[in-house]
Amino acid sequence: MQIKKALLILILAIFSFSSCCIEEESGVPTETPVPTPTPVLTPQDTPLPTITPYSETSINFTAIGERVEEVRGLELKSEVPHRYIEKNELEERYNSTDDGDDRPDEILLKALFMVEEGDDLDQVEAAYKSSTIMAYYDIKEKEMVIVRGYEDELEKIYAHEYLHALQDQHFNLTAILNHSSFDQYMASKALVEGDARLFYDLYCGKTPSGITMGITRVYDDVTRRTLEEFRMFAQTKGKFFVTQLYTEGGGWEKVNDAYLNPPATCEMIMHPNKYSAGERGADMSVPETPLDGWQMTVEDTMGELFIRTMLDDYISSGNATIAAAGWGGDRLALYQNETDYLFIFNISWDSRKDADEFVEGYREMMTALNRTDVIEERDPCRWVVDDGKAWITLVEFDDALNRTVIIGSSNQMALEEGMGVL
Repeated sequence: MQIKKALLILILAIFSFSSCCIEEESGVPTETPVPTPTPVLTPQDTPLPTITPYSETSINFTAIGERVEEVRGLELKSEVPHRYIEKNELEERYNSTDDGDDRPDEILLKALFMVEEGDDLDQVEAAYKSSTIMAYYDIKEKEMVIVRGYEDELEKIYAHEYLHALQDQHFNLTAILNHSSFDQYMASKALVEGDARLFYDLYCGKTPSGITMGITRVYDDVTRRTLEEFRMFAQTKGKFFVTQLYTEGGGWEKVNDAYLNPPATCEMIMHPNKYSAGERGADMSVPETPLDGWQMTVEDTMGELFIRTMLDDYISSGNATIAAAGWGGDRLALYQNETDYLFIFNISWDSRKDADEFVEGYREMMTALNRTDVIEERDPCRWVVDDGKAWITLVEFDDALNRTVIIGSSNQMALEEGMGVL
């Protein structure tokens, strides 16, 4: 088995990237058009359609652009080319090929019960994007891409996408979003998208508000609930965060300053006072190679959003929020050999109370899982899932970091060996 070390952000950043496109409205009442994810990169082997001039539609793009610049207080530094594509071209772009094997990042999400066992994430997201994306600003190609057939919606969409072009030219979105951890990437993405959502309220003549209505689509399965939580975080919490900056008296100047000092964690987005205080997570670690013959295939820092989402898939949103609050830092790693996996999720909490609340939330989550048997209820907590397909242990450490450590494996012996290393 060929394994290479990879960061979880490689898969989740692509699935949840939402700062450069707009989706077709789905009947869910919303306060503003809701952007949806699109990859930053265009596949190298996909031929690019010919750039079509503005005369493709009767919409006055120039007038819209001038209005966007006026509202946002930024001017376009150079022209942005426009490219039109057919709906079937969008579908072809997002269609994925299944090589028959789960990648390490998919294995990890399934081990954490955040993705259904039989789902292929590429296929799930390709189906979503090809049916919802109407237009997007491509930050790699520096161009506006518009899907034909949505002319009735294009005028209001264009203003949002033009704003992303302004952000890119003034703040360099590639650099802003270039982070090696999922947590920091999602925090930066929330700044970018929150800026766009607040801007659009002002563009429409509305009073600045951090509230976004019609937050999410409702899905019955875990995979789509997980992806929707990641997708909508930047829209809802990002708008809340940026609105706080804007209304504290700094206006757009304070928002612009945030690009020079981007939020480092999703915790800062969810709790703006922690951004103001510069409160960052503790540097956490995991063993490089806990077992002989195993390799680390994923290593990342996940953050409060990820933990809340993991819990929210199975318990009430209120309980998940309480259990994830007080996050103080984490490190998550996946190890694999030829046949099995082992993961270690090392989490720090601000206080022992915060750690205890997480343990209670995680125990509630494991109780809610079907086909899960409890081996031990208290420290350490142990569970076996699907008659031995997965083994989970949760341990609390009474140390300065108020740590909780979750260890899971498809092999009971490997889990016990991993516990020995800790």
